[in-house]
Amino acid sequence: MTPNVLVPIDFSDAGEAALSYVADLFRTSGATYTLLHVVPIPPPAATVPTVWAYPNAEDLKALEQQVVALAAKHGITAKVQVAVSEDVGVSILRAAGEAGANLIAMPTHGRGGLKRAVLGSVADYVSRHSDCPVLSVRGYDKKK
Repeated sequence: MTPNVLVPIDFSDAGEAALSYVADLFRTSGATYTLLHVVPIPPPAATVPTVWAYPNAEDLKALEQQVVALAAKHGITAKVQVAVSEDVGVSILRAAGEAGANLIAMPTHGRGGLKRAVLGSVADYVSRHSDCPVLSVRGYDKKK
C-alpha cells in the first residue's frame, strides 16, 4: 500500500516536526501528501460581541503559499489546502476522508491540565475519531 498522508500544518515547531518525520519516513515509497492548514475562527456567540477579522482571499492565498514553501523546504510535493473552520478537528477528518488518506501525521503540543481543558486537544479529537491511523509528533525541544 502506498502511503497517502494528510499532514495538518499549524506553523508550529510540532507541525514542522510532523512534516519532517513523514517526509523522511516515506521519501522512497512514492507517498502522496496533502498538507492542510485550518484557520480557526470562533463560533458565533450571541452574548459576547466580538470583532473577528475573517481571512480574505489574499490572506488564504498567502497561507497557501507558506504551506507550499514548507513542503518544498522538506523536499516534498504535496496537494495543499487551506480551510476556515470553527472546528479544526472536524475539518482535519473531513480533509482526510476527501483525500483518501491512510495516515494522518499531525502535531501535538502536549498540553495538559487547565490548558488542555481550556484549549482542547485537536490531536486527541482526531485520534479518537479518525478512520485511519494517526501519528502524533511532538515539537523539537529547543532547550537541548
